Amino acid sequence: MKYLIFIGLLVIAIIGGKSMYLSTNSTEVISPSRSAADYNITVLAEPLTDTIIAITVNTNIPLPIKVALGVSLKGQNPEDIYIGYSEQVTLRTSEQSLTINTFDQKLPTADYIAEVSFYPAWGAIGENVEASQISGKVYGSASLRLVGTGESVLNATRRDKLQIWVIDNVIVGTDWNETRFVSQLGNFDELVSDLRVQNSYYFPDADMTIIVNRFQGESGKVATWRMGLASR
Repeated sequence: MKYLIFIGLLVIAIIGGKSMYLSTNSTEVISPSRSAADYNITVLAEPLTDTIIAITVNTNIPLPIKVALGVSLKGQNPEDIYIGYSEQVTLRTSEQSLTINTFDQKLPTADYIAEVSFYPAWGAIGENVEASQISGKVYGSASLRLVGTGESVLNATRRDKLQIWVIDNVIVGTDWNETRFVSQLGNFDELVSDLRVQNSYYFPDADMTIIVNRFQGESGKVATWRMGLASR
């Protein structure tokens, strides 16, 4: 009798132990979580030119992984127009050298934060189970001074706001009202258009060109808008 009781208790203990590792449907194994505090990313950043940044990343996260790599204006508030740049890159070695080219982003002269962020939800590549089990974001950063375009943050922010106004308010067929556009975007320079039926108006403060079909409507209608200088 004692033997049978012992066997029964042993079976219960085994079943109970298994239940710690099985989900409610008894088919899916629960993956143990790995604390994000056990992992780190360290970042070194140095400008190579006015717009190109060299970044060295060190990490003890199991590889390979994808991370978000970028630079952001130092001291930005959530409600500010974002000034910075980010892209996804793959880390395959525990120490890896990378570069960021910010030329197209026209970043102003300022202090920036170079940032590298790992998110387990999308950063674990392929069958990298260990990385996918990390409990949260792993982050590293470094400060740097970037020359960028040479313009001030104030001017860059103003330009971005003007561009947002155009994007939100000007579409194909919008009436060309010179007074309205000048009041919103500042003075313009009229460019020589590639097409005789169009006029091209470049607004330096917004760094945008509004192209107008002048024979449509009373004073013309917008054909399109372009970033920078454009003749068609």
